[in-house]
Amino acid sequence: MKAKQKPRKEAARSRVWMAMGSGGAALLVFSGVFSARFEPVAPVGTLVWGMDAGGSNRAEVESLLEKKWADFAQRKITFEHDGKPFGSVRSVAELGLSLDREGTLARVPFQGVLGVLRERLDAEKPEANTILPVLRIERGKLEPLASSVRAALGRKKPARVRLVRGQIERTFEDAGLELDVDGMLASVSEALLADQPARLPLVPAATAVTPEDLAKIDGAIGTFTTSFSEGNRPRAGNIRVAAARIDGTVLMPGETFSFNGLLGRRTQEKGYQVAGVYVAGRHDVDVGGGICQVSTTLFNAALLGGLDIASRSPHSLPVPYVPRGRDAAVSFPLPDLALKNPYDFPIALCASVAKGKITFTVLGTKAAKPKVEISQSTVSSWSRGVKYVEDKGLAPGTSRVEDRGGSGSKAVTTRTVTDPAGKSRVQTFESIYSGGPTIIRRNSSARKPAKPAVKAPVPVGGSAEPPAVTPPAEPGSAAAGLG
Repeated sequence: MKAKQKPRKEAARSRVWMAMGSGGAALLVFSGVFSARFEPVAPVGTLVWGMDAGGSNRAEVESLLEKKWADFAQRKITFEHDGKPFGSVRSVAELGLSLDREGTLARVPFQGVLGVLRERLDAEKPEANTILPVLRIERGKLEPLASSVRAALGRKKPARVRLVRGQIERTFEDAGLELDVDGMLASVSEALLADQPARLPLVPAATAVTPEDLAKIDGAIGTFTTSFSEGNRPRAGNIRVAAARIDGTVLMPGETFSFNGLLGRRTQEKGYQVAGVYVAGRHDVDVGGGICQVSTTLFNAALLGGLDIASRSPHSLPVPYVPRGRDAAVSFPLPDLALKNPYDFPIALCASVAKGKITFTVLGTKAAKPKVEISQSTVSSWSRGVKYVEDKGLAPGTSRVEDRGGSGSKAVTTRTVTDPAGKSRVQTFESIYSGGPTIIRRNSSARKPAKPAVKAPVPVGGSAEPPAVTPPAEPGSAAAGLG
């Protein structure tokens, strides 16, 4: 029976090692001296970033990488989402992409002289070994792209909790999508190497308010109502628009609500109308007039609900719908009303408007409802007097009130909150109402006396002086009305 022949490849290797064994020490010594002077090279068939690097030493491979990267760094990157372009074209530099030279070179299996000898004696051509470059990306430079993704694809529907016919209605959050920063490198590298648009790597955005959080909101911890005139339709409309925007807002523990931050600038495009406002102690009109009643009602509900008042300002004149010292003026961008949730559970700000009344209710965990005591007092007051403005357009000797103005005053409000465990916290609010003078337009010219039908004789030695004219009485100052 014939002995089974060794494969040609193994037979060739056996002959080499036999020759080394019989040729002995001389070949081994020669190999050792040669290898000491011979730099390791990449095996034949090695492709580094698509370039043939077979037989090249480390310095030569690094030079190939440098030339490739110099061209590659000028490339532009486009992104796609759902098969459509997303955002503007960005460069490699804008994304903070860079070549990890050491990491790429570490992937190349450089071999010494013995490896080369084995390779050359090998009867079969070695398989191609493809080495892809190692790229790095700076996470900080991805923030502009991440922000545009959040703006376009994130926060599709925030969590809301509303009171509907006395029942709590919860709407769970749809957080949308956000950029997968960890998957960005792979996506961009793949797209650049394939010379095609990059797939925008997205993951579900983290939920800010979970269903478990919403379940903790089970009842009212503070509520307050004010009345307004339905007959003043522009003002009433502004109240409804602003209240609806706030209704259902959820605040997590430690989170702060900003009235201006949520509502932004009041414009007619947003549904606001021109109505009465206070400006520096005077009555005026502006777009959004009346929403100070919304902020004031919310402020009082927050006082009763035990929320921390982070920012609040009084009007220049007291308002008629709350006690002095209990109002909260707002105007964009300042002054603002800011409320902070001090509890370890979420709360919701709920609004309702009906039949000339606006009500705000703070919802939270009923078992943690605090005891709240509020006191207010007027510390001092002063008159702002009367300011006259000459107006020759009026009939001589007549006048009219242009602005009622109001007296100045200082009020102090103190709120004490005591939690179920008996721990108390006190917050004091000082309100200075600058007031404003009563402004009266008048024409102080004397009325001309009526011409007599018969001229009276002038006595000898007498004079013809006109009769004295008594000027109109000056009205006193009046407190402001609308707010």
